[in-house]
Amino acid sequence: MNSDEIICLRYIDDFLILAPTRRKVTGTFKSGLRVLRSLGLDAYDPVSNSDKAEIGKTENGINFLGCEIYEDIIRPNVQSRKRLLEKIDNIIRESQRLMKSPELCYKRRKSVIETLKSISNILEGWGNQYYYCNDEEIMNRLDSKVNKRIKKYLTSCREHIKSFGEKDRVNIRRILGVHLLQDSFIGSFN
Repeated sequence: MNSDEIICLRYIDDFLILAPTRRKVTGTFKSGLRVLRSLGLDAYDPVSNSDKAEIGKTENGINFLGCEIYEDIIRPNVQSRKRLLEKIDNIIRESQRLMKSPELCYKRRKSVIETLKSISNILEGWGNQYYYCNDEEIMNRLDSKVNKRIKKYLTSCREHIKSFGEKDRVNIRRILGVHLLQDSFIGSFN
């Protein structure tokens, strides 16, 4: 599908056709579609399935493989950024919900330490997935949003810990995720 005027980029089952005119893109797409169908495969038509495929000019950027690509900027697209924050929100919510039962919180590995580690792992994986992106402003904004969520989470944790009272060190340690020696004994958590 590549020629002097046409570039087709493919990654697994996603592809991008770049050409100087809409007519050439459409013709190349139809040609590729014939080949795919002869192999028992298909592709989303950007005209009839605009939520799954797009056709248009690149001067306003393109959306490909979870990225918004502009002339000089590549960044994770809005949906990818939204999913990242939703995933972090879900992790935080689950930890906060389980803090009402510190033993369960500890057993299910949703303590403060493990929750922060889960968030860190997700951020590291997501960051590695989009390492080639160059929109520093977007990444800084995301970091700021994550920081606010973590700050709010830690404030909530502080309130839960206060509710147990300072003498209830067992529940406090379980919420924090710091191992209790008494939990190492056979028969603990029965």
